[in-house]
Amino acid sequence: MGFLSFNKKNAHNVALIDVSSASVRGAYARIEEGQPPTICYTAHLSIEPQTGTPETATPFVADMLRALEELVGILQKEGAAALRTATGSAHVKQVFVSIGAPWQESNVRVESFEKETPFVFTRALLDEATKRNELPEGMIESGEAVIATILNGYESRQPLGKRVKHADLVILSSMLNEEVMRSVEKTLRHAYHTHEVTIAAFAPVAFEILRDQYPHQKDFLILDVAGTATDVAVVKGGLLVDVKTIGNGVHDLLRAARTSGVTGTGLTGLGDGAGGIIDPARNAQFASKVTEVQALWLENLRAVLSEFSARHPLPRTIFLLADTETRDFLKRLLDTDTLRSLWLSDVPFSIIPVLAEQFAGPVVTKPPAGGDAYIAMLALYYAKRVAHSA
Repeated sequence: MGFLSFNKKNAHNVALIDVSSASVRGAYARIEEGQPPTICYTAHLSIEPQTGTPETATPFVADMLRALEELVGILQKEGAAALRTATGSAHVKQVFVSIGAPWQESNVRVESFEKETPFVFTRALLDEATKRNELPEGMIESGEAVIATILNGYESRQPLGKRVKHADLVILSSMLNEEVMRSVEKTLRHAYHTHEVTIAAFAPVAFEILRDQYPHQKDFLILDVAGTATDVAVVKGGLLVDVKTIGNGVHDLLRAARTSGVTGTGLTGLGDGAGGIIDPARNAQFASKVTEVQALWLENLRAVLSEFSARHPLPRTIFLLADTETRDFLKRLLDTDTLRSLWLSDVPFSIIPVLAEQFAGPVVTKPPAGGDAYIAMLALYYAKRVAHSA
């Protein structure tokens, strides 16, 4: 499942797939070294939960896989023609997939080495720091990388061979639900008749690309709000220092509406036009239940941020990742006293929705493809990793 490598004269087509508990999205892109990725076709389907409750990830796997199979069908039927028109070939050389919460889990840890006398920092120390730990049952490792090396208190980009007394390695680890990963992999291999399927957790993708996109923004929070979960990440000094997943998402609002007995609310697809989630004021019963769900989500988010603030001052910039239908609603919901009181200051924090337009320079989008922030980040991450592996 490794990345491709190619020479400078070579270019290839790739299928990009993003899987979350709120939606599945896919794209065809042209990748050429030294050129920005070109998105040739995009498709996006919301996931409507039908099989059970989100107390575990398992009930929603069937819903997600149905949506994924439908998405792949659209890519093959409509996207292949667009890809052939744009590139002269409909052949897809590799499939790159990201899987989000609740089926992925990322964490950050620090491995330290210290001796009374100076020692040489070697590749063996790096290997020792990143050796695999025992994984929880049902999870499989999807990547482990050293994202910072601090020698004698100072970050070093080239640590090998240096003599030190103390070394700290900041390591980002990601795990995926094995059932989900194997099912997604099987679906895509069958559809594209290839074993070149690379699967990664989405949280590391979001961190790396947002850090690259905003090089002068050294401190920020990332909120990735999906259907049944919310990923929260803290970046300080350009380093990812904390990651946590909350077991609440936008599907909770839809479920609240359904259990309230309210009909005709226009909640199909979780949204109601440009305003995001439907205005709860339309129905008192609906408003009461949704208010409870909002309060629970905010309280859980506040608890995670309070935990973070005990270790690091909270950044004042929040990057918000969410589907278009819910983004505006979530932005309004976040901008409340429930969260603002955590900053212990009158200086407001800034909520920046992550939009496709923000990647208009690094990524080229050609009709009939539509702008999509998630797809743009996948394309940039894939192209960057390909270039580094060549």
